[in-house]
Amino acid sequence: MPSSPSFPPALAALPNWVCWRLEPDARTARDAKVPYNPHTGRRASASNPATWGTLAQALACAEKYQFTGIGFVFTQESGIVGLDIDHCLVDGKPNETAADILLRLPPTYIEISPSGTGLHIFLRGALPAGGNRNSKHGVEMYSSARYFTMTGKGLSGSSAWRYGPPEKAPAAPKPAKKAQPKNKPAAEEAAAVAE
Repeated sequence: MPSSPSFPPALAALPNWVCWRLEPDARTARDAKVPYNPHTGRRASASNPATWGTLAQALACAEKYQFTGIGFVFTQESGIVGLDIDHCLVDGKPNETAADILLRLPPTYIEISPSGTGLHIFLRGALPAGGNRNSKHGVEMYSSARYFTMTGKGLSGSSAWRYGPPEKAPAAPKPAKKAQPKNKPAAEEAAAVAE
């Protein structure tokens, strides 16, 4: 994480921040991203606001306890939806699924995930009916009781958070060729959140 990460003011102002650490998960035999309370340094819950804090508190706690990083918790009240696209960056460029989604988005905050191969997209809205996951293409959407691990590494060309129409929208990344998503419903679901 950058020493002074830059997040949009609309996200930074919310008290929805936690710390996180990679820890072995005996159930899955993989590492899990475990949330921690920025007030106490003890485990947090994505469904318990008493275990979250401000961005400043999360950054200070992450440094004090040497956590892997910080995270942002989604709530229905905030009206923010997170779109997570796993393993979609190849040599820093979006794959077909990600490129199709990016072309449909309004100006918004997009950052590269901690793995360096995924994207986290933040939108105002609500989840569309009919589900929030397309495992085949690695696309998931969340609006409550989940959190994103944050990097502060914005995707080149993504804008700061905007509430209304931008005066001048930045160009979305263009795919090498016209992207034809293999799974139209996933791309349409993502676009529906942006409208």
